[in-house]
Amino acid sequence: MLKLLDPGSNTVLDTLEVSMPAAAYPQSGPAPGVVAAWLDASKYKPASSSDKSGLHGCQVLLLWSDDQVTLVSESTVQWNREEALASGTSSMMIDLPAAHADKLSQSTAGDAAAAAAQSRPASGLLGLLQDKEWLQRWVRLQVLSVMVQFHICSEIEKAEYYELRHALSDNNLPYRDTNGFRKLIVLLTAPGKVLALHSGDGRIAWTSSAAIPAAAAIQTPKSSSGSNSSRQYLLMWRRFHDLTHAPQLAVLTAEADASVLHVLNGHTGEQLQQFEMPYSVEKVIPQRQPVHDGAAEQFSFLLVEPKFTINEDSLPRVHMVPDVPATQQQFNSASSNLFFWLSQQQAGSSSSSTSGGGGKSEFHVLLRGYGFETGARPDSSGLLPVVLAWQVVLPGQLLSLATRDLTEPLHSYVKVLGDRSLKYKYVNPNLLFVATGSSPADAANVASDDRTITVALLNTVTGGVLHQQVHRGAVGPVHAVASEHWVVYTFKDVISLRQQATVIELYDATPRDLSIEAILLGRTRHSSTLSSYTSMQLEVLTQSFYLQHTIKGLYVSQTKQGITTKQLLVHTLSDQLYALDKRFLDPRRPLRSKATPEEMEERLVPYGELIVFSPLQYATQNKQVLGLRGVVVAPAVLESTTLLFCYGTDIFFTRITPALHFDSLAPDFSYGLLVVALIALTVGTWFAAYSSQQTLLKAKWQ
Repeated sequence: MLKLLDPGSNTVLDTLEVSMPAAAYPQSGPAPGVVAAWLDASKYKPASSSDKSGLHGCQVLLLWSDDQVTLVSESTVQWNREEALASGTSSMMIDLPAAHADKLSQSTAGDAAAAAAQSRPASGLLGLLQDKEWLQRWVRLQVLSVMVQFHICSEIEKAEYYELRHALSDNNLPYRDTNGFRKLIVLLTAPGKVLALHSGDGRIAWTSSAAIPAAAAIQTPKSSSGSNSSRQYLLMWRRFHDLTHAPQLAVLTAEADASVLHVLNGHTGEQLQQFEMPYSVEKVIPQRQPVHDGAAEQFSFLLVEPKFTINEDSLPRVHMVPDVPATQQQFNSASSNLFFWLSQQQAGSSSSSTSGGGGKSEFHVLLRGYGFETGARPDSSGLLPVVLAWQVVLPGQLLSLATRDLTEPLHSYVKVLGDRSLKYKYVNPNLLFVATGSSPADAANVASDDRTITVALLNTVTGGVLHQQVHRGAVGPVHAVASEHWVVYTFKDVISLRQQATVIELYDATPRDLSIEAILLGRTRHSSTLSSYTSMQLEVLTQSFYLQHTIKGLYVSQTKQGITTKQLLVHTLSDQLYALDKRFLDPRRPLRSKATPEEMEERLVPYGELIVFSPLQYATQNKQVLGLRGVVVAPAVLESTTLLFCYGTDIFFTRITPALHFDSLAPDFSYGLLVVALIALTVGTWFAAYSSQQTLLKAKWQ
C-alpha cells in the first residue's frame, strides 16, 4: 500500500493499493517490497469521494527491494523492468535441461521458445524428412540464401530470408545442444537477487529472491543497489552425473556477524536448502576435487572468517561447508596437502624525508600462508585446525593479485620448438602473482624515477619466491591474469606516459636426457612427478610491450581441451573487450626484422614495441558494454569455441573462436550455395570430359 504524506503535519493524505505485477517467468522467494516511489505532485488532485483514491489519476514510479522498477498509471501496471540486471556482481554458466527430459517447463523455455521447440522436427535426417512443412521452409531458406548471395532478390525476398533464418534457428531452443552453445547464464545481483538468462536471446528463464537479506525491504534505494555491508558469493553446489537432474547452485550471503547459504535448483530457481551459520565470511576457498557420492559431485568450500590483525600468535578461523561425513573424510585424507593464503596491507613507521621537512608512511604487504594438520578434522564448533606455513613481506601498496583457474584444462606440458627441441612448461597450480608499489593516489608525491612496481611469483605451499622483478618509473593500477605457465600484467609507464604490458613465461630448466637409450633403460626424468615442496631450476622468459589503449582489466579465453590458441580479453577504457592473440605477447618473439624458418614454423612474429588494436578483433564488435564490471568465459563442447558473457550496467553475450571455425561450419552457412557449387562443378566436369572426347575424335579423323 502506498501512502501520500503531508511533510508538514505527517498526516496521510491518500492511499493506493499496489501489488507486484505477475511475470512471464517463474519467481521464487519472498515477495519484494516497495522501497521508493515517485509521482508528479502537480498532477495530484484529491479524490472527490472516500471510496476512490486521488492517486489513480497520477503516474507513480515504484522501486522494489529487488531492483525492479514499475510504472503504475490509472491503477494499472504500464510496464515493469528488471533493473537488477544492471547490478550484477558475479555470474556462471550452466547447462540447460536435456532434450529428452520428460517435460520441458514453460518457465525455462518461454512461450515462444516452447512453441518453437514443439514445432521443430525430431533430430536427424529421418525426423527432418517426416516434417514436410518444416522441410519446405528449410528448402525455401536455402533458395533465398543463394539469391541473396548473388544479389538477385527483391527487398521482400530479402526480408523473407531474414525472417525464415530467425524462425528456423535453433539458438533459442529451451534444451541443450550437442555443440554446447546454448547455456543458462546465472547472474547474482547486488541486492541478492539471482536471475537466469537464456544465452540465445537473453530472455529471463527464472528469478529467485531467496538470498535477498531480510533488511533489504526497508533499505534506501542507494543501499539496495549494493552499498550495504553484506558480501555475496555465487557457487556451484552439486552437479549430477545424469542429464535429467538439474545442477544445484549456492548463494552465500555474509552479514556482519552471521551468514546464510541458500541452495537453488539451477533450472527453476526453487530453493532446495538453507544453512544458517553464526559467523561472517571474508574469503571462500573452493576445494580442488569434489566429493563423488555415486549420483553426483558435491563441491565443498573452506570459509575464512573476516580479517584479523596478523601477528605471530593469531590464526584465522576456518570452517568447512558442507560439514558432512563425506566431506570430512575427504578433508581428513588430503589435509596435509591443503594450503591457503591471506594478505594484509600494513603501514610501517614514519621515516624522515631527505628534505628534512617531515615524515612519510612506508607501506608494505604482509602475505601469510596457512596449512592444516595431518589427518585434521573439524572440532565440536566446526573449526578446522590451522597452522602457519610461511610469511612474506613485500614493500609498497598492494596493487594486484592473480592465480590460475584450477578448472582450466591443459593440453600439453611441453612446447615443441621449430628445431624440434622441447621446452617443459612449469605448470604450478599453487602459483600466486603479487604486484606491489606506487598507487595512482601516491604517485603525485613521488618523483618519476622513484615510482616503482615490484612483481613477484610465489609458491603458496612453501612461500618461496620463484621470480621477482622491479619496474622503475611505473605506477598502478596493475591488472594481471595467469594461465598455464605464463602471467600477463599491465601498468602505466610514467616516463613514456603509455600503457605497458609485460609477459612472464616459466619453463622447467631441469637437465633431461631424452636419448633413446635413456628412455629404454628408464633413466630419463621426463615423466617424473613435480612437487611444490621441492625447488627446481627455472628458465624465466620475460618481455614488455606498449599497448595502444588504456586497460581496465584482463581475462583469458578457455576451450574444452585447451588445444586452441589462447586469446587475451582486454577490457579497454571505452568498456569494450578486445580479443588479443597470445602470440603477440610471446617473450620469444625475435628481435630481428625477419624470422628464421624455424621461428616462422612456430608462428613467431618479429618483435615490435607497440601492439596495435585492430578494429576487427573486438569481441564486443561495435558495442559498448556500459559499466563493464566482470567477464565470464566458459568452454563449448566444440574445441574451437569459447562462450563469453560480460556484465555491468549492460550485459553482452557472444561466442568467440580464437582459431576460427576449424571444427564446425558457420551458423549462417549456405547449404543452397554449396548445392549450386556442386551442380556447377558436376556440369563443368561433364562438359570438360565431353569437349576433350570430341577434340580427340576430330584429331583422329584428320
